Amino acid sequence: LVLVYTGETYNYRDLRQRLAALGHRFYTSSDTEVVLHAHREWGHCDPRTAVSELNGMFAYALWDTAKRELLLVRDRLGIKPLYYYQTKHGVLFGSEPKAILANSLAERAIDLEGLRRALCSSSIADPY
Repeated sequence: LVLVYTGETYNYRDLRQRLAALGHRFYTSSDTEVVLHAHREWGHCDPRTAVSELNGMFAYALWDTAKRELLLVRDRLGIKPLYYYQTKHGVLFGSEPKAILANSLAERAIDLEGLRRALCSSSIADPY
């Protein structure tokens, strides 16, 4: 597993103790390492199980090298932003739109229907 993480997991000390009791060894004192171990322990069948254990404000990407799957996660309240863009070559993601737009694979066309919906309401419905 490879983890790219931003934010803060408030209950990481409790999770760390629980995971250590299950045999996990930690090499840092960071909440990031705890999130990674949580996915190893509780997320191998369903990643939502590991995510449900986390309390905090965070956004992260977890790449499962064995399954070749990417998981993008935000905290329950959406405090930490996470943007993504699907290309024919894969997925671009970042905590700011400019991170995606800096990549030449990101299309820079205005979706007029999406813009109309955004200007006419306080939210944008699927599939925009």
